[in-house]
Amino acid sequence: MIQLNSSIRNAPCHQPTLEALLQRIQELESKNQQLDIQIRESKAACQALETVEKELRESEERWQLVLRGNNDGIWDWNIKTNEAFLSPRWKEMLGFSDEELKNCHQEWVARIHPDDRDWVLAGLQDHLERKTPYNIAEYRLRCKDGSYKWVLSRGQALWDEAGNPVRMVGSNTDITDRKQREEAWRLVVEGTAATTGSDFFRSCTRYLAEVMGARYALVTRFTDASCTRARTLAFWQGEGWGEDFEYDLCVTTPTETGRCYYWESTEALFREDPQLSPLAVQSYLGIPLRNCRDELVGYLSVMDRQPIIKDSGKNLILRIFAARAGAELDRLLAEDSLKKQAEKDNLLSRVSRHLIDQDLDTAIAAVLQELATFTESDRRLHHELPRSRLHPLEHHPRMVSRGHSPLPGQASSRCQR
Repeated sequence: MIQLNSSIRNAPCHQPTLEALLQRIQELESKNQQLDIQIRESKAACQALETVEKELRESEERWQLVLRGNNDGIWDWNIKTNEAFLSPRWKEMLGFSDEELKNCHQEWVARIHPDDRDWVLAGLQDHLERKTPYNIAEYRLRCKDGSYKWVLSRGQALWDEAGNPVRMVGSNTDITDRKQREEAWRLVVEGTAATTGSDFFRSCTRYLAEVMGARYALVTRFTDASCTRARTLAFWQGEGWGEDFEYDLCVTTPTETGRCYYWESTEALFREDPQLSPLAVQSYLGIPLRNCRDELVGYLSVMDRQPIIKDSGKNLILRIFAARAGAELDRLLAEDSLKKQAEKDNLLSRVSRHLIDQDLDTAIAAVLQELATFTESDRRLHHELPRSRLHPLEHHPRMVSRGHSPLPGQASSRCQR
């Protein structure tokens, strides 16, 4: 018994081990709680990330829809790296596919018209230096075929906390049609405002060819009431004006608008015409001239050795020039009418005086002489211009077999409207 008690007294104490175990359990519970918190935070972060990713996908989808549905070209310039995003529409406006044009800032700079580049870049720099709230400019960009298109560019830059520009986003809008209309009006006003008569028609054809980018332009008037014969009032041939000429027209019913457009392949349609072939005409656009009573009085036409790009702007420019030319022709016809009436009144006055002052035989002879002089004068008024052997509109595709020359702008099954 004494030995047993002694063994118990001498046995090691287990109390510290239990305390350590309890402490360990508490530590584990604390770590579990922390782990639960981290798991919940991680789940919340994952949910937030999924939400952000979903919003980014939706934002990207909206951005792509904007790019595809917007008629404007979108651009995004990283100023730090000088990289740029040019939307497919931006490139399409210049005639390129998405793969044909590099996405870089220098690609845009190189395509700015030489006459516009300095002031466009100066305006851009002013905006980057915060001298202007926005960057808005109208200028020309070179297309794939070498021609230029007018664009309205609108952009807004972003700056970092130090005030340095880091990014700029904007859009380009094709305003070529508007600029062509403005140029047409300017040329009509500046080129023809101070001229009348033959000087007006010469200026009209020259400036029409310039704004249309065509080599030839001519304006004609009808010389008879049935509109079967016409003569040119001016014929611009690229370097100067050709001689006026008179020609017969085919008698067919014109279209409702009277317009006739051959945007291309004109030479193929008139291949056997020995007079048209030397001009190497590939395109022809014609539009009627009307007086104040909406009656046909003539035609205005342009022709070129290259196909003319089909767009509504060309039609509008022709209409602008045709309205002005029609008004001037109407004025001239009214003057001619007044002159003829005055001549008739003078003739009647002279005939009456002959009958009163002279004997019958002398009066009859004098009256016949007066009538002959008046008739010859009237005939010269209509036929005094030389007949040209070179007329680009003489073998209209509808009338080739009949041997008649056409009314410019006449209806045709091959006429492209």
